[in-house]
Amino acid sequence: MKTKEREKAKPGSYQAVFDGFIRKGGALGLSVSKKPGSPKRVLFRVKSEDGVQIPCSFPWVSSHPAAESTLGAIGVPLAAILKYMANEKKAPAVLAAIEKKALQKKYDLSVWVRPEGTGWGSAIKPYEGTFVVEFAGVQTRDPDSKKPIHTRKTGKRQSKQGGTYDFDEDTFRVSLRVLSGPRKGASLGHRLEYAIKQDDDGEWYVDAESGRGAEFKSFLTAHRIATSKLDPDRDFKDPKNGLPEIEKLLLARKTPLQAVVEKGWVNSLGRLPEGTAEVSTASAEDFDQPEYKANNISELFEAIDSVSRKKFGKTAWHENGELTAAGKRVKQSLLDPLMEKISVPTEFEELSQIQVKSVLKALQKVRSKKAQN
Repeated sequence: MKTKEREKAKPGSYQAVFDGFIRKGGALGLSVSKKPGSPKRVLFRVKSEDGVQIPCSFPWVSSHPAAESTLGAIGVPLAAILKYMANEKKAPAVLAAIEKKALQKKYDLSVWVRPEGTGWGSAIKPYEGTFVVEFAGVQTRDPDSKKPIHTRKTGKRQSKQGGTYDFDEDTFRVSLRVLSGPRKGASLGHRLEYAIKQDDDGEWYVDAESGRGAEFKSFLTAHRIATSKLDPDRDFKDPKNGLPEIEKLLLARKTPLQAVVEKGWVNSLGRLPEGTAEVSTASAEDFDQPEYKANNISELFEAIDSVSRKKFGKTAWHENGELTAAGKRVKQSLLDPLMEKISVPTEFEELSQIQVKSVLKALQKVRSKKAQN
């Protein structure tokens, strides 16, 4: 892939891969921010499919959400380097190790270049895949009060079939954090309709009938919030914007979900495959006992999805957590023979954590061998 020499990347969305850290004077290190009191940052580049290099950065602060989400997106979970981040003298060595691992993985990323004209990338997130996630907060905020809000937009939009259609939507964006696997900590964005409406008599109600309203209801229901019992006049300080109260409820009732990502956006969001156990900040009492022995089983589910996408161009999982036709083909034609060859059970529920690691290692060898041929 040749690199196009450009001073600035054009505004818009890009599919890209990590392309290394930016070195000042030929040496790895941290960059001092121009803003007084701001933390030091790590500068790096990503390269788009057509060779456009886009500069990006993240703060070298373990508690900053952008640090965890960026590291997770490139395939280096924050937990792997957490104990080294406090000592800035070790930063060059740690960055060298991060760079080596991220360049080996070369995960596809979704990168957004803002229209302000700076040419810098932001909102680094996975481009595609299936992930176990949990709610991390409402991203849409009032610039002054910083409270979560929803925004109304109208206009025309391009349809998938060609042509255009009018839209009038009142939405907000939520942040979803990847809970497990090699991209743990990465952040995903998902837009939902603010389905609290007012009828002709001035009464507020939850719209669960329209398509977008049903998605809003489904998201709240997944977090054990019964929309049928939700009374906007009673439960919200201001029914016109009940997101501050809704956000508190969602954070208090975090529930692991399965997100299917396509082109950087969450295409579907649903429950996990039956019995999957995931570590969450929610109380363990809120969940049923796991049917799977291995607590890293989701890493195998993600690997199956990756193979399915590359081989058939389709996801391996339905929203209800069951394998799709493409997913079943991957399991029957590739995974089952491989699991039998290394003498481990072919049923997911029977695999131990060590056996899952063995399957992932064997699967990686097969994929690497095919890539070389």
